[in-house]
Amino acid sequence: MHINKCPICGSQTLKSRRGKFRFDPPLNVPGGTIWVQNAKWEECSTCNEQILDFKLSSSIEQIAKSRREK
Repeated sequence: MHINKCPICGSQTLKSRRGKFRFDPPLNVPGGTIWVQNAKWEECSTCNEQILDFKLSSSIEQIAKSRREK
């Protein structure tokens, strides 16, 4: 497991994560929770900040855009 310094709170508790990522869009975006399978991201166990991998970030933006268009 990779541990790094969190850019938000500065703690040495930023860890690499892999798996099913949960994204809760703003309430004004219809459709509810978005789940992304086989995702990679960094997560701080001190401040709970989640830093998305570029590919994951792009996927979520595309899904959210599709939902807004509906």
